[in-house]
Amino acid sequence: MLKECGHLLQLDEVEKGVVQDFLSLLDEQKFSTKILVLSNRIHRTVEGIIVVPVSLNGVLPSLSLALLMDHKSDQLYKQTSCRVRLAQCPTDDPKKGMYVWGDSDWQTLS
Repeated sequence: MLKECGHLLQLDEVEKGVVQDFLSLLDEQKFSTKILVLSNRIHRTVEGIIVVPVSLNGVLPSLSLALLMDHKSDQLYKQTSCRVRLAQCPTDDPKKGMYVWGDSDWQTLS
């Protein structure tokens, strides 16, 4: 399920556990917009960051969701030493992009 090709790397068992913890934290948030985890696109980059893509309704990614999950990700990092980033894929985005919040702007992932 989590194996990817090219520049994306397969997750090990510890990382899969961290992803489950991250998804539990995401589920606890009861966010107002329906969020669908794109489990077939979860991966670890060559930099070691685990990317968890989600689909949400709308044209733009949600800043409040990004900031909240960045905070949760920081807490998880302190416990596990694994970096996890939430990537948002808005359903109505004409570019069909995958976005993560950088400190002051949205960054597009390929």
